[in-house]
Amino acid sequence: MKTITTYAQITKTGLLRLEVPCDLPTGQVEVALLVQPINTEPTVEISLPYRSLHGIWAGKLPDIDVDNE
Repeated sequence: MKTITTYAQITKTGLLRLEVPCDLPTGQVEVALLVQPINTEPTVEISLPYRSLHGIWAGKLPDIDVDNE
């Protein structure tokens, strides 16, 4: 298995054409395709996935001294 990352252009008619040299032997292969738009605008706000969980574990975990000096 080989992962190849490349960029492509969608045509006005909605077609995506890829020509990617992959250095694999001749024969059939299974291809998995992930199409993801390129974000050209900078992100203003960084949203961390765990912020909504703030405080959910408060008082439920033991205090552990991580400074073992």
